[in-house]
Amino acid sequence: MTKPPLRPSLTANMGDGVRAIGFAFVWAFLIASAYFALTIGRGYAVSERSLVAVALFAAGSFLAAPIALGLAGIVAKYRPQPSARFAAMFVALTLTSAGITALLFYLQFRIYYSQWHETHLSRGLLMEILFTGASSGYIFVVGGVRPMLPVALPLILAVSFLYARRKP
Repeated sequence: MTKPPLRPSLTANMGDGVRAIGFAFVWAFLIASAYFALTIGRGYAVSERSLVAVALFAAGSFLAAPIALGLAGIVAKYRPQPSARFAAMFVALTLTSAGITALLFYLQFRIYYSQWHETHLSRGLLMEILFTGASSGYIFVVGGVRPMLPVALPLILAVSFLYARRKP
């Protein structure tokens, strides 16, 4: 009987990283396509502004997918039942996709409004950062999440269902 190595091989779990990156590309494509379809479906012109919004949703989804996969994997390690795996992926994918995309929206707002903000660390600068974050969060929820909900929810449910069916 052989003992497992003290340090596992780096290539032993190489498939998981490739799977996570592939999932990130697919998830980013699905969310960006859905937001682009919503933009056209609402009758808005395809402009630089709308393409930046699509790019922000794609980037947020791309960054969120591997994190969600990792978080769901941690939960699935301790709760391998399909219902727990479904719930873990649903919650992780929803929160990470919305959270990271909201963070990217905040960073865009912060960069734009920084030209009018104070340049040194002070109470005024902290208030400006706080209110910039609050306003970008509000605009993201009203302008980004609410229209995406009818389209993104079935996608999240489908991905969570597929993740729950996959063997742990």
